[in-house]
Amino acid sequence: MSVVEPIGRRSLIVGAAAAVAALRLRSAGMPLPLPRQQARLVDDPFTLGVATGDPTASGFVAWTRLAPDPTNGGGVGPDPVVVTYEVASDSGFGQVVRSGEVTALADLAHTVHVDLDGLDPDAEWWVRFTADGFASPVGRGRTLPASGTSPLRFGFVSCQDYVDGYYTALRGLAGEGCDLWLHLGDYMYENATPSDPVRSHGDYECFTLDQYRNRYGFIKGDADLQAAHHAAPVVVVWDDHEVDNNYAGTSGAGGPSQVIARRTAGYRAWFEHQPVRLTAPAGPDLKIYRRFSWGDLATFHMLDGRQYRDPQPCPGSELPVADCPERTAVDRTLLGADQRQWLADGIDGSGAVWDVVGNQTVFVPLPILGLYNNDQWDGYPQDRDRVWDILKARPNPVVLTGDIHAAGVARMHATLDDPETERIGTELVGTSVSSTFNEEFVGIAEDNIAGIPYIEYVNARQRGYTVVDLTAEGMRAEYKVVSDATVEDGTISSDFVYEQPARGTGDVPIDEGAPEGEGVPGEAPPATPITGPATFAG
Repeated sequence: MSVVEPIGRRSLIVGAAAAVAALRLRSAGMPLPLPRQQARLVDDPFTLGVATGDPTASGFVAWTRLAPDPTNGGGVGPDPVVVTYEVASDSGFGQVVRSGEVTALADLAHTVHVDLDGLDPDAEWWVRFTADGFASPVGRGRTLPASGTSPLRFGFVSCQDYVDGYYTALRGLAGEGCDLWLHLGDYMYENATPSDPVRSHGDYECFTLDQYRNRYGFIKGDADLQAAHHAAPVVVVWDDHEVDNNYAGTSGAGGPSQVIARRTAGYRAWFEHQPVRLTAPAGPDLKIYRRFSWGDLATFHMLDGRQYRDPQPCPGSELPVADCPERTAVDRTLLGADQRQWLADGIDGSGAVWDVVGNQTVFVPLPILGLYNNDQWDGYPQDRDRVWDILKARPNPVVLTGDIHAAGVARMHATLDDPETERIGTELVGTSVSSTFNEEFVGIAEDNIAGIPYIEYVNARQRGYTVVDLTAEGMRAEYKVVSDATVEDGTISSDFVYEQPARGTGDVPIDEGAPEGEGVPGEAPPATPITGPATFAG
């Protein structure tokens, strides 16, 4: 199978000896012994690069896929391929600390997930693969601190529709020196290429496993995306487009049977193409919500906002709609009872300075001229209240959000829509990597709801990414934007910086609340001149 269990000392010694012998054979020009019916590789199979992800204090997952022809079935054929991996403590691989072999199977699109364990905490590592004489690029991994409050630098992104633009934002993120980065979903888009694309990802909409796999071949072949993956480990969750736009549980276009079939294909392809510590799904279900900690500084709670939710109310999820009684029904849920209890247990057991929630859709109330975007948490206000009751028990909750292709910062108060109540947390909404914001609503977003008093910043017109620096004393979030994502040579600049001290520190006792965060323009002029608070929309 292609998922390798953590490596023990005995296995490490045996595997290392075998790897050394194998390398000697290859350097002498002798072919390695092949398993029966192993595929022979003629062209470079590492067209999709490598990735590391799901880091812990003792390891991480190393990923690659063998795909000489990644947008047309992969190009390897039905037979397995033996892949060798190496992990080193230096980028030149002078100190190899782990090595071994794994078999890439056609059943998993010749992907490889190596679950590494037993590494030293709070350290950098480098990974590479070889197969049939070909060598992969080198990827950087990292183990997390086991304890302490050492500073953390991370980035987060979402929404990278290939046909809408280039991944310039990911090129910028790769150069930020992040310890890790988060992808909040819409890593790929299932839709067919429109009539006027910036670039094409095929003229088909994804319904079958082969179609989803080929679509990932386009996405992961992008050099800027590969640069981000090679630079630092990622923790990734999905949103809707990994299956179908705005699906909710088993509700969506084509009815439950079609949604279930697309979930089965989409979830499988997502697993195959991500560096995740999960088991390959055999059907339409895959539990992806999970948690990781940066020592005692930050606990990250990564959510799944699609698989367990009730259908959007009122009805409709494409555009803001008028209110209806169904929207406020007590039993409606976005997370589902099990995931919400998992979140509650994690929050209750957290002793970190910061609790960071990796979320997909806008959390704070955001009515637009009395209308609601019910694909967001506004469509599930009772469940939002239950979740907020969980989160506000901690001194410094931070919600990270993607989905809406616009950037924003919102203060979260004890009563979310009442800025006169105690300030407790912050929602950081990241803009998209490449996906466009509906031009018809840019003006509405930036002009008509700019007066919402708990909103600090908006940019609905530019693509980009966000870099967050966390310390025991405070948080600094910098919003970086791309000048034009529809051209290959777009430039990157700083648009907005938001700084917030930590509650519960010696300077800011919890019972006194936190001072208001402070936002300042970055190197570039603000995207929206703010005479009062501004906001974001979707």
